[in-house]
Amino acid sequence: MSRHSIWFDKKDDKLNKVRGIIISHQLNVELFLTFTILKYFHKRGTKKWKFFYDNVLNTTLFTFEEKINLFKKIPTYNKLKKFKKIIQNLRGIQNSRNKLAHWTINKQKSKMNKLVVENPLNKNQALVIDDKFIEEFEKNATDTILSLKI
Repeated sequence: MSRHSIWFDKKDDKLNKVRGIIISHQLNVELFLTFTILKYFHKRGTKKWKFFYDNVLNTTLFTFEEKINLFKKIPTYNKLKKFKKIIQNLRGIQNSRNKLAHWTINKQKSKMNKLVVENPLNKNQALVIDDKFIEEFEKNATDTILSLKI
């Protein structure tokens, strides 16, 4: 038995794959959100557009949270019929991504088709990850991207 297998098992591998799916979707949503914001401020391909992207929106200092907050303040977007749903989806995506990135697996409660991750600081906070969770997350991410194609 390798040292790796003492700590990591099939449940860990499955969780890592799910994390990859969720984080990839979150990154795609964030990219669409970034370009939606960018489109409001500058015409695509201009020097101002490139500068704003490179030096403001695409920096580690301008987080997903800050992009959501900026999007909420843009009058053109916050008047949309689907605005509340977009924000709700963005918050849900952000929340799920953060839990999957930072919470730990409970191997006793987890099964291969139903993983349980918990807040390491509060074991009473848990998230069940199953096919339904992944399908709903992917649907919300897709709906959000389509809604951001404004």
